[in-house]
Amino acid sequence: MTNALNIYVQEVNNPNDKGVPLDAVTDKLDLHPRFSPDGKWVVFVSSRAFMYDEFPLCGFNPQPYGEVFIKKIGSDKPPIQLTHDKWEDGMPFWGYYAK
Repeated sequence: MTNALNIYVQEVNNPNDKGVPLDAVTDKLDLHPRFSPDGKWVVFVSSRAFMYDEFPLCGFNPQPYGEVFIKKIGSDKPPIQLTHDKWEDGMPFWGYYAK
C-alpha cells in the first residue's frame, strides 16, 4: 500500500508487543491520534472522508486528512466521523468539562 499512514496501538508495559492496527489497515492517512483520558478511545484526523472544498479552492497544497474521527480501542466497528467541514480541522484533542 502506498500513501498510507496507519495508527497502531500497543501495550506500554509489554516491550515485546509489536502493536496492532487501530482499524483495518487502509490506504488512507490517519494522523494525530489522541487517547481519551480513560484510554478507551482514540480521536484522530483522517483522509477517509477525502476533501470537500479545500482542494478546488486552494488546489496548490490541500491537507487531505482534515476530518475528525473517533474509534473505540479493541472494537471491530469502523471509526465514527465527527466532523464534516469545508476545510481541515487540524489536530483533535480531548477537553475537560468542569461543572
